Amino acid sequence: MKTSVYLFSLVSLFSSFLWACNNSAPDVVSIASNSNINMQSEGPVEMELGQTGYLLNLPGIYAVSETKGKEGQLGFTISSKDSSNHVFGFIEIKKGLGIQPKTNSAKPFIKATFNGSETQWQIQRTETGYYEAFTPIDREVRARISSDREQEVKELAMLMATLRKG
Repeated sequence: MKTSVYLFSLVSLFSSFLWACNNSAPDVVSIASNSNINMQSEGPVEMELGQTGYLLNLPGIYAVSETKGKEGQLGFTISSKDSSNHVFGFIEIKKGLGIQPKTNSAKPFIKATFNGSETQWQIQRTETGYYEAFTPIDREVRARISSDREQEVKELAMLMATLRKG
């Protein structure tokens, strides 16, 4: 009898722990909440993404390049100029059907302003060990970030939070 009560208690405790881990609220980040990037010494520089009218503030440690998809999608790649950082970001202006992220194992990651509204980012760990975060795909402007370090993903998401229509 004691064994079954003990086993039931152990299973209940374990189940509660798993439920709490899966339903934890994502971090909320803002421009002021991230102190790991020294925006003052490296910029930030406000730049227009092509001729889209969208503005983004980035420190000088990042490079931005324009890309176009097969269906007319307009995108902007954000990469670190420091080769020791493996962070890579992409902002897509919806004009066609973009590449859809696989969301089988995605979970809420952070809430941050993106293009003027609070956005729930999702994150997943890929088979190669990289973290991949992305905004909802049903938006006119969407973003994706990839890095082998979760902190770099969070930092670039904070920088992307400065995106706005000029």
